[in-house]
Amino acid sequence: MGVHEIDGWSSRIALDQIGRELWLVVVGGEQDLATVERLREELGRAEVDGGDIVVDLSQATFIDSSVAALLVEHGSLPATDDVSIALVIPAAGFPAKVLRLMEVYDKLPVYESRDGALRALGR
Repeated sequence: MGVHEIDGWSSRIALDQIGRELWLVVVGGEQDLATVERLREELGRAEVDGGDIVVDLSQATFIDSSVAALLVEHGSLPATDDVSIALVIPAAGFPAKVLRLMEVYDKLPVYESRDGALRALGR
């Protein structure tokens, strides 16, 4: 997992293939405009290879609107049989508040646990 320190804040984004057609993107720490391009790159890598993508924000302590917009952008791409995106966002915490305010819960499948997301994707 890559750890980046920007102005004393730590940010972690890791992409892991956990099945033949399943990608896990673990997002931790502070995520904002300074890190959104790295998240975009990791999501893009997973999309190119196809399969389902689970974006796990359970370790994120902060996200801003640029991260929320990126998640909506990727989740709003034309549906195909090759790629589905599910988010893991625990109900408590700052990321959940931001994503509720931006109505992400109305636009993308959101689960409180990684297991819930994997079950919903048939894994």
